[in-house]
Amino acid sequence: MLDVRTDPDVPPVPPHATFEQMKDAAKALLKGDPNRLGVIREGVMTKVQEFLPHHSDA
Repeated sequence: MLDVRTDPDVPPVPPHATFEQMKDAAKALLKGDPNRLGVIREGVMTKVQEFLPHHSDA
């Protein structure tokens, strides 16, 4: 048995999603997902982090 807890604000799109996957996820969000604002916020933050330089503490 697995007890899985998920964040409803994490976008349901894989990291290397195709355009079609992203389009389908956006359509689903726009049709009334109650967590759509949080999902959009988290998705934008995830993408922004991909472009920021990573700092090493070592």
